[in-house]
Amino acid sequence: MRGNSHVRFGGRSWETDPRQPGHRAQGRPYIRRRARRLGYDLAKTVTFDAKVDDPVGRLANIVRTLDVEAVVAPSLSHFGDTVPHVLLRVSELNTVNPEATYTRLDEVLHAEGA
Repeated sequence: MRGNSHVRFGGRSWETDPRQPGHRAQGRPYIRRRARRLGYDLAKTVTFDAKVDDPVGRLANIVRTLDVEAVVAPSLSHFGDTVPHVLLRVSELNTVNPEATYTRLDEVLHAEGA
């Protein structure tokens, strides 16, 4: 295993209400399995409610502080259906649905020789 390197990001209202179908606890097994298939242990789950300003920036700060290698998110919908480049500056991003990996930007720049 690569170590404790994944943080899950979420916080939509349907995820935080346990009475709703799709509650985040129902998604955790999928996230855990995706992390395991990628060679990671799920270290921590991070959620923000709708009142948080700049949740992606806050997540990037948490990832940087904890020296997290990669983040697993249920989908890009957690990031407004866009790839969060601010997060890719500090970690890799993996999504569950669809299964995708977004490489950390410094790795791409290093590979390109920039």
